Amino acid sequence: MSKMRYSIKFIVITIIHLHMFSEISGRCRQRRNVTAASSHGFQGFYNQNCKCSTVQPDKDEPTRSKRSAASDYRIVGGYTAAKTKPWVVKLWQKQYQILCGASVINKRYLLTASHCVCTPYMPCAEGKPAYIPSEHLVAYLGINSNPIEVDNSNYKGEKSFEYEVVAVLAHPDYQGGSKDIAIAKLARDITFIPGILEPICLPSGDDRSDIPASGEKLYLYVAGWGKTIDSCTTNEYGPMRNLKCELPFIYKDRIKKTCSRSRSPSAFVDICADFRSKLPDLYPKEIGQHIVIEKEGHSTVCYSTHSGDFGWCKVIETDREFDDNWGWCKESCSLFAGPKIEVQL
Repeated sequence: MSKMRYSIKFIVITIIHLHMFSEISGRCRQRRNVTAASSHGFQGFYNQNCKCSTVQPDKDEPTRSKRSAASDYRIVGGYTAAKTKPWVVKLWQKQYQILCGASVINKRYLLTASHCVCTPYMPCAEGKPAYIPSEHLVAYLGINSNPIEVDNSNYKGEKSFEYEVVAVLAHPDYQGGSKDIAIAKLARDITFIPGILEPICLPSGDDRSDIPASGEKLYLYVAGWGKTIDSCTTNEYGPMRNLKCELPFIYKDRIKKTCSRSRSPSAFVDICADFRSKLPDLYPKEIGQHIVIEKEGHSTVCYSTHSGDFGWCKVIETDREFDDNWGWCKESCSLFAGPKIEVQL
């Protein structure tokens, strides 16, 4: 069964003035104690004591907007990253399968956004989680140059890449929007690999590295994962194979915004239902199984009535008879809330 993969995307923003949070400082080898972090079990947060990594642009000229960057701070373009970004982390919200990003800042800590660790289903109070982070979050490190399955299946359980998140701390005043910054603590130390897995270099609060010289522009590079497909498709086992789902679709006078979890349409084809009632032991039980029934010179293919592990859908540009116009959905469809995926970065 083919699977949807993520590929790393490298997005470029042109910014005239970029102001960093001066309190979120800490170069490698810098040692600084922060009372707020220490009081919540984050001692050593600023003790990087390691070789850090800086961005290596893939192109001589970043992607530019036709509009002035001074009046519009949006992300305006991007391209597939050829060079690794050793600090990039895929932070995965397990229960709802939502993707977030993070950056390695030392051997045990990640820098991320508050909206990645404080959500309606992962509530926080004054920046502290009201849930158990290890039950909701997992981090994947060192995979930035490799393809990854949408459900992380090719890295699950691989200790070289998968790290349990045991604690998080968001900005205490985060309410959505501003002050969207947080840190996450891993269950074990990271084993750094030069050029593949390294912490990002953070500027000191007073080194003015975020202040461009007069007349110069400052480029901010943002790395994250993006989709390689943007539609739900059927697998290779049903009547319509490896084709795009029509989402939403109408079935039995109901609108289906995602793959249906009801019995497959074969359950309601008269000749198939008749055969199943008379010879239930011979009727297909599993997806991929089917029989051909010949009656009065007409052939009918009957499939399992199983809904499939990920449901089934109507295929685009087909009729509405629901005899052979459908297929079982691929695993990647489980992330679709409609015709498109929305991914948090």
